[in-house]
Amino acid sequence: MSEQNCIGSVWNRWDLHIHSPDTALNDQFAGSDAGNKWGAYLDKIESYPEVKAIAITDYYSFDNYRKFKNFHDQGRANDIEFHLPNLELRLDIQTEDGNPVNFHILVNPDILEDFERVFFPSMKFGEYFCTRNDLIKLGQQASSSELSENEAYELGISQFKVSYTRLMDFFNDNPKIRKNVLLGIPNNSKDGLGGLSAGSFQSLRDFLYGFVDFIDSGRPKDVEYFLGLSEDKDEEYIKQRYGKLLPCIKGSDAHNLEKVFCPHKDRKCWIKSELTFEGLKQIKYEPQYRVHIGQYAPQTPIHVINKLTLSNPELSVESKAGQIESTYPFCFNGVGLISFSPSYTCVVGGRGSGKSTLLQLINAGMGKPAGFLDGCVLHDDNGQVFSPSDFCSLNDGTPPDSAEYLPQDKVEGYAINGRELSSAIYNRITQLDSSNKLMGIINEAEANGDTIDSLVGSMRKYASLIKERANVEKRIGSLERIVSSLNDPAHKEINDKISELAGTLSEYKSDIAIIENAESILAEAIHSLESIKKPKDEDAKEWLDGVIVQYGEIRKSSPTTRILADLQKKSLSVEADIATEREKLEVFLAEKGVEPQNALDLNKANEDILELKQSLANINEEISEHKEYIDNNPPPDQLLSSYMEHSIPIIDDLNDLLKATSPHVKSIVIKPGLLFGYAHSSLASELIDLMNQQYEESNLRADKVRRCIEQLNGKIWAEGSDDDVFDALFDGIPEGKTVNLLKEYLRDSNNIQILRLMYMKRLCSIKSIRSVNIEYGDKPIETCSFGQRCTAVLVILLSIGNHPLIIDEPEAHLDSALIAEYLTDLIKRQKSRRQIIFATHNANFVINGDADLVISLNSLENGITNVQQFAIENIENRESLLKLEGGKEAFAQRGWRYSSKPDGDKMEFD
Repeated sequence: MSEQNCIGSVWNRWDLHIHSPDTALNDQFAGSDAGNKWGAYLDKIESYPEVKAIAITDYYSFDNYRKFKNFHDQGRANDIEFHLPNLELRLDIQTEDGNPVNFHILVNPDILEDFERVFFPSMKFGEYFCTRNDLIKLGQQASSSELSENEAYELGISQFKVSYTRLMDFFNDNPKIRKNVLLGIPNNSKDGLGGLSAGSFQSLRDFLYGFVDFIDSGRPKDVEYFLGLSEDKDEEYIKQRYGKLLPCIKGSDAHNLEKVFCPHKDRKCWIKSELTFEGLKQIKYEPQYRVHIGQYAPQTPIHVINKLTLSNPELSVESKAGQIESTYPFCFNGVGLISFSPSYTCVVGGRGSGKSTLLQLINAGMGKPAGFLDGCVLHDDNGQVFSPSDFCSLNDGTPPDSAEYLPQDKVEGYAINGRELSSAIYNRITQLDSSNKLMGIINEAEANGDTIDSLVGSMRKYASLIKERANVEKRIGSLERIVSSLNDPAHKEINDKISELAGTLSEYKSDIAIIENAESILAEAIHSLESIKKPKDEDAKEWLDGVIVQYGEIRKSSPTTRILADLQKKSLSVEADIATEREKLEVFLAEKGVEPQNALDLNKANEDILELKQSLANINEEISEHKEYIDNNPPPDQLLSSYMEHSIPIIDDLNDLLKATSPHVKSIVIKPGLLFGYAHSSLASELIDLMNQQYEESNLRADKVRRCIEQLNGKIWAEGSDDDVFDALFDGIPEGKTVNLLKEYLRDSNNIQILRLMYMKRLCSIKSIRSVNIEYGDKPIETCSFGQRCTAVLVILLSIGNHPLIIDEPEAHLDSALIAEYLTDLIKRQKSRRQIIFATHNANFVINGDADLVISLNSLENGITNVQQFAIENIENRESLLKLEGGKEAFAQRGWRYSSKPDGDKMEFD
């Protein structure tokens, strides 16, 4: 596996307490002989491919571990990628039931020979040393009958008790061995410290717990207690009592085939690390996050970037900085694949090594801008130009649905721009709405915004029609007064006859227009068919010709031609009748002595009245249509409040996540709000546009209109009457041309209603007006220092959301103590549910943040970046981490961060 395929520390199942055939005590492995027993044993191990690491346990001996190693070297149990010995001892301390307390030593197999050479001769029980010969002697001495060598050896083992003080002295005197072993002790009452009296042995219990590295237990209560997670026993209590937090690990303790890899209550042991002893040691430094007891491994994030594939040829980069142009090799030439941890990856390297470029390439793989690379020209030796998206691919072309990339200074940008931060927070809130109700409300509100546009248009048209109707009615009244000036029944009779004939003529002409339009459509259809290029296929050509003929036949046989001719004939007859009646009218008026000019006015008035009354009927019909639409489409008034009500529980949950757990960070509280100012400002601008349409050259002052609008609060808009709105608009505003014109415009109730709708339209744009107010330590974030704002921003970004978060150098403007003592713990809590990728110079983010994968970039002399990928427990690459700024101090702090001793249990570097 190449380095670029490494994804660092991952969860694997370990069984760190498993006996084997020929175990010195209580061997229950059945079989006709040793070969048969070991064969069945190895078969059982091979049936559990999920188990990747085991510790072969035996009493005072490594013989059975060596037997297993032999089989493994020959190809058996090859799913086991790491194995080590677990030495089980009996201490010279008894439980209340009279059983000796067990003690376990997990030994780095690399130092097994050295450990064996110095340890066993150093342990003494009475006059007997912990060697095979002395154990045989001890067994023979303890028996009243003659025993075989093996029987004596087994009895000697059961009799030999190790002095806990001698044990402690040995490890204190041998620091090299001490750092290559992990010491554990049970907590049960049968053969663990839980069996000692809580009174007289309390100090001894506390002392031994403080001496070991782990607790041999899988009980949930023990896990919680020793990690300081119990309700009444927190971290500080455990650290003060035992000097540190302690991880619990549990194996199957198999003494027979049935129990192999089958722990009590399915309490399997999962460890997140490389499959090495150094990886196992990480449970000391990260007891909360590196070991898990349960049926299944902890869930890793579901939205992840697994790998970045680069398929670029040898490329050159042409860039321009100021007036200087330069060409140089693309730093990732020759790098085909870079993998990422599903949890937490740190990209490290010196200035110019390509850290920012790598993150930008990830962004390009998602089809997004690639930062400064988009401003450069990338080309091959033949001059062909490439964009980063041409050769970058994530997850074999299926990247996560969304990932957030924050380039350098983006955190600072959020700290400065509260509107932008607010939008980022609401995007996360929407993602966390499992019911998708928030987006449903947003979409419904936006749709209602379109409805409001239609309502406003309809109301404006309605108002216009009302005015138009009044003008038409006024004109009809004026004309009717002219006609009624000659009050004679005969005159009225002739006028009524002309009106009746004019109505009939109007109906005929309307029907003629409909038929002529239908004829035109049919003729155009036939023409279109005739103009189609004839198909070569004979069947298709025949079909098309047939269709054209059929359309022609329809046209010929249609009764519309006859009906049209009949209507035209009738129309001409009515027109003749109207002309006859008008001649009668002229004769009548002449007989009455009406002058010709006045007669002309009277005739024209009659004609105009007829046309205006038809127009009035049309206007009234339109008014009715708009009135019906307005009445049947009331504007929405609950969507915004519904959105806020649904947001509040989600925000409350987020505030629980943001509660301060460190003296370096104050409480962060998010409160939902609305940008009414934004709505008022844009509403004032639109109102000015409407008034300018009504009042030419109004020269309205925008600031005056805006000031009036801003006096209205949400309650007035929602609950106030038109009069309330009018009064609130102008309360305390001095009069002037703009204000007086505005008053005149809004005295029309319809205009106030339109103004209300325009305001509601802005409320329907929830994405534009939604906002949050952030308090940091009970103060508005805007009043905090820049460093505090950056702190709050980074905490919020890390805490909210479950999609991959990619940040380039988040440490700017952050205090080192804050990073080491708070943000790193926050990262460790968050990385189990979301993928985090940082490019950083800060060793604390890498080491105390417990990076699952480190991607180390080094720029070579030819300008190409060398990529190395490893876990922080990888000793071969530790030197590159120690070179980070504050690297050695960060490792040291990691060693005692869960300890009450600032100088104790530091990580070693040799």
